[in-house]
Amino acid sequence: MTHDRPDARTRRRLLAVGAATGATALAGCTGGLSGESGGARTTTETATRAPLGNHPAAEGIADQPRSGPPPAEAEGVVVAFEDPSCPRCAAWETGTVPKIRERLGDRVAVVFRSYPVIYAWGKPATQAIEAAFARETGAGAAGTSGESTTTADGTGTTTSDPAAYGVRQDSTATWALIRHYFENQDRFDDDNVLDLTRTFLAEETDLDADAVVADAEAEARDDAVRADLAAGEAAGVGRTTPTVFLFRDGEFRTRAKGSVSFRVVKSALGL
Repeated sequence: MTHDRPDARTRRRLLAVGAATGATALAGCTGGLSGESGGARTTTETATRAPLGNHPAAEGIADQPRSGPPPAEAEGVVVAFEDPSCPRCAAWETGTVPKIRERLGDRVAVVFRSYPVIYAWGKPATQAIEAAFARETGAGAAGTSGESTTTADGTGTTTSDPAAYGVRQDSTATWALIRHYFENQDRFDDDNVLDLTRTFLAEETDLDADAVVADAEAEARDDAVRADLAAGEAAGVGRTTPTVFLFRDGEFRTRAKGSVSFRVVKSALGL
């Protein structure tokens, strides 16, 4: 009987993950200086496994909106670079992310990183997301914010539902805004996005809507926006959203660009 060396087994596993991910080669959103979108095919990349904290996609990960357990406590971590105006990001958020939450439960942390490179209204929307997150969690200090299971659920009420988006991070209102953008993309443009943001926050959350919009207009959280852009550029995101980085037990597994199915995530994480 012969036994495989550990590196041989790891190589075969990573190749299998790459094959599974490649099976979902669908178009993503591609941004550029000229403002074009669409047309990019999903690409995947496996790489030498590295600690989560050393991967550029995870730089400053504690300061990002997160659904699920803290990354340090999660079996799997999904870091997604997304533009609120990107249709493929909307498909990821409304199709794949709910399945991750429903089927993998509290085993996986889903981390949102703003990466506005598609349509113009994505930029002020991103400023609003960062402003809402900073006000909700305390200057965006997600790593030290509460891990309460009783908080506002993003609709102005109180919930103890552990399945609510962002409940363990006290970021439910921020997640409500993120999902509002993705679920209603056809309503937004560069002229109305902040007015509609104000209305949504005032009617559906406990946040100070006027203060959040004022922060967005003044780009008060532009440092957070730039940090996400810098992390994405360092990680090779380029101009395609969503770009999703998958980690298991603190180690990088694979990257996928474009449409990413639940099957790809589950296979890559080995869960």
